[in-house]
Amino acid sequence: MDDLVRELLLSRGIPVTEGEAEVLAERHRALREQRPPSPGPEAWAGD
Repeated sequence: MDDLVRELLLSRGIPVTEGEAEVLAERHRALREQRPPSPGPEAWAGD
């Protein structure tokens, strides 16, 4: 995931080191774990 984060940032012209990408990836993982699960397609259908 760290490589993916780094490649994404570099592709958008944002210089980032491997260490910075690792920190950002870890923060992203932590935030995803805190977020409640999103509802499935059945919730989008409405009544």
